[in-house]
Amino acid sequence: MIRKILVLLVLLCALTGIALAYLPSDGRVVVILDNHLAESKIMEALISSGYNVVEREELEKIKKSQAAILALQGNAEAIMKLGNAYRIAYFVRGKSQFEEPRLNEFNLYTATASLSIQAYRTKDARFLLSQVFSAKAVGYTGEEAQRKALIEAASKAATFLIGAQHPSEVSGPARAILRGVSDYGIVNSVYEKIRGFPGSRNVKVVSYGGGQAIIEFLYSGDLNSLTQSLKTAGLPIEVVSVQGRVIHINCY
Repeated sequence: MIRKILVLLVLLCALTGIALAYLPSDGRVVVILDNHLAESKIMEALISSGYNVVEREELEKIKKSQAAILALQGNAEAIMKLGNAYRIAYFVRGKSQFEEPRLNEFNLYTATASLSIQAYRTKDARFLLSQVFSAKAVGYTGEEAQRKALIEAASKAATFLIGAQHPSEVSGPARAILRGVSDYGIVNSVYEKIRGFPGSRNVKVVSYGGGQAIIEFLYSGDLNSLTQSLKTAGLPIEVVSVQGRVIHINCY
């Protein structure tokens, strides 16, 4: 009887479009990574999606505990102790890694960052998931390129942890084509504006040169909201038109 009820619930979720998260949201979550920036990015995304996440002040205290130190090494007993001591239901850990930035033909640095994530249920130290995410980014300095790449990798990790999106919010590919580009600074400003706009993910500059640049990204919803934001951003650009999922921009 119970089995039939569970099957019916799964079918109901599928029919109604309810999103099922990879990381359960029925208890407190603690996120401990070896990089503060990536850690904060994932925490913010989980909180925005309704997860009950251990906040920064308490997190810093937890990190100093022996249970947390051993849990980060994958010690099952420590993971369970961590849950009991701090009322934590799920434990997420992760490590970041960078490749050496490279200077390209445009005198800009390209860097690749990767982020490995594992999650556990603390009541029995059950292993829930594991995945590695990588991203590449461009910057004026190697440090800037690495930072952008790490943020993108963390964004991918957060999306994976949160799980499937509601069908009406599924991201679709989009791009912004910039013409009349005389300075990469303009491209970078548009990139940052798109990356910071709600609903944008996996933002990357895929082409730059000959007075033109192309920025590709995934975006949930109507592009008109994003284009309006670009128009009022005070940037030296003119949004010429939006054709389908492509924004055409002139720079000056």
